[in-house]
Amino acid sequence: MDSDHYAVLGLPSGEEGARLSDKEIAKAYRVKALELHPDKRPNDPNANIFFQKLKASYEILRDRKARKEYDDRLRAKRRAAAATPPPITRVHGPWKKSLERFQTYKDLESQKMTQSSSFRIIYRVHAFSLLCVLLLLILLCQLYFQSAVLVTVSIY
Repeated sequence: MDSDHYAVLGLPSGEEGARLSDKEIAKAYRVKALELHPDKRPNDPNANIFFQKLKASYEILRDRKARKEYDDRLRAKRRAAAATPPPITRVHGPWKKSLERFQTYKDLESQKMTQSSSFRIIYRVHAFSLLCVLLLLILLCQLYFQSAVLVTVSIY
């Protein structure tokens, strides 16, 4: 789902868009077609691309079956977005930078910009280093508590 077909036609999206009649969609298409037609914009090199995108959106919204499938996918996408927990915002200290990097990664992933394998490798290396630091911290805590127990036992 590359773009919102309702927005391409200048219509409201979501549940409002799903309730629009065929006549309202056709009227919005005609208005936008007059505005974006390549003959009306001879100096715009992208006019044909915009008009083709408009036609494709209209074809999907005009066909009842394709429109129902599109509305169902749009609802599922919005439900999934609503189900994700809000991001953690109050983090201080050494973990703040890691959280910022993780949120940056999530933002890029949601925009489908994670095609570059180098960024994924950097993220995995960073996640691995965080895991190593965590394991080292656990090991140090265990050693500290073992030595504290030995000192306590030797005093008594």
